[in-house]
Amino acid sequence: DLPHQGEKISPPMVNQALHSPPFLSEKRFILVRGLLTTATKKTDLKLWKPVFENIPESSIAVLYDIGSKKKIEKTALYKLLSSRDDVHIYPFGEVTTVEMSNFANTYAGNIKLNIAEPEVRQILALVGTDIWMLKNELDKLKGFSGVSPITSQMVTEMIHGSFDSQIFTFLDALTSSDTGRVFALLEKERISGVEDLYLFSMLLRQIRLLLLVCTLVDEGESR
Repeated sequence: DLPHQGEKISPPMVNQALHSPPFLSEKRFILVRGLLTTATKKTDLKLWKPVFENIPESSIAVLYDIGSKKKIEKTALYKLLSSRDDVHIYPFGEVTTVEMSNFANTYAGNIKLNIAEPEVRQILALVGTDIWMLKNELDKLKGFSGVSPITSQMVTEMIHGSFDSQIFTFLDALTSSDTGRVFALLEKERISGVEDLYLFSMLLRQIRLLLLVCTLVDEGESR
């Protein structure tokens, strides 16, 4: 899964992964996130073209990008790779809240999880549109509750939302100098396996977005 948390994707990184032999299996699966939406310039093509040439048959590369389909299709790297016979393209629309809710209720019925709609909405607020995370959290609740009904307290105590879903809570605690809550949130993320550098990068990203919004508002008021 590339790039690793806190690292910037680079041709040597991907090239090494593609040409490394598989371990205890016939095939090696390499997932590359955000390359097509990052390498958008024609100059990037010179760097990335050699990486995807002569890939060994033991390697299966998947480029996973989130963004406008039209914009991705205009990039030079996409045009290069999509013209190859051994490349397959699978565009997926973004999962909606309704679809997530339908999946949650259907899957809960399949595993006989005793959960009401308010608790389903509470879980969705934590996991967002991550359907795999939703499935795992429902399985966790089933293992814990058995046939007992799921309560709001169970969801609060057991469901760990993504840091994206808690970033405003974290910022609120930080700006109000609530150090106890800040450290509690950080510790919860660390226990779940999230690296400090990733948390820091997410915090910086959110601050940049807030500054951008403030700038746009100021420009609008000055007109």
